[in-house]
Amino acid sequence: MNTAANPVVNTAAQAKGSFWRDPSLPFIETRAVSGSRACYDPHTHATFSIGTVLNGQAQYLNRGRRVSAGAGSVVIINPGDVHACNPRDDSVWAYRMLFIDSAWLAGVQREIGVSLHQDLQMFSQSLSLDSRVFQSLNYLLAGLWQPAERLAKESAMLEFLIRLHQEFDTVKLDLKSNHRLNRAADYIAAHCVEDIALQDICAASQLSRSYLIRAFKQQYGMTPHAFLLNQRVQRAQGLLKKGRAIVDVAADCGFADQAHFQRVFKRHVAATPGQYFKK
Repeated sequence: MNTAANPVVNTAAQAKGSFWRDPSLPFIETRAVSGSRACYDPHTHATFSIGTVLNGQAQYLNRGRRVSAGAGSVVIINPGDVHACNPRDDSVWAYRMLFIDSAWLAGVQREIGVSLHQDLQMFSQSLSLDSRVFQSLNYLLAGLWQPAERLAKESAMLEFLIRLHQEFDTVKLDLKSNHRLNRAADYIAAHCVEDIALQDICAASQLSRSYLIRAFKQQYGMTPHAFLLNQRVQRAQGLLKKGRAIVDVAADCGFADQAHFQRVFKRHVAATPGQYFKK
């Protein structure tokens, strides 16, 4: 009988601020945090993200709406949603997160009949107090952190996702209507490691500077510069997962130096590059 591949970390992932990855399941990443006061800047993920609040109270910002998320809450974050979830009044809190590759999840949606499209169908809810979903997600995460065969973990993932789609509605991705703003965002993403100027973005998108500054934030929930930093952090996370040295990642992702990289990364991930690198 084949034994399960050893995950990068096991139940130690439940310790304060730990990440968990398994080479045999490259389409998921998890995180468990306890006793934390760390705060995030508004940011986005390329992945679909869902998590549970175990204790404490948090201020949860998503899709322009700010609500309280206490123990028993489930937060649901579509790829590209500008969000932040921070403890209230400098109190401590604990939470668990599951990050799922968007393309892989879109494939699951097609398999289970949710969608016939190539694109991911987004979830309409951003917060749930459904105790069944809360319990099933915590059960899934606890199972993922245990040494078990890949088949068992993949099966548990699919069972959870089927249940999730039965509980929550999805909507087809609403394509942005302003194509010039799309071109601006695409240009920033393609050149995020470079020292680009506002005029460069305007030239690529054929927009005036004043319109770009005003309309970009309305459409994407952040300024062009914040969008650029978010793209750099996402790129850095991908390189760190591959084992690249932190000093090289800082240089390759367009940060002025390692200290600059550390500051920006921690504001977006609520962990240092070293903590993320060590899983």
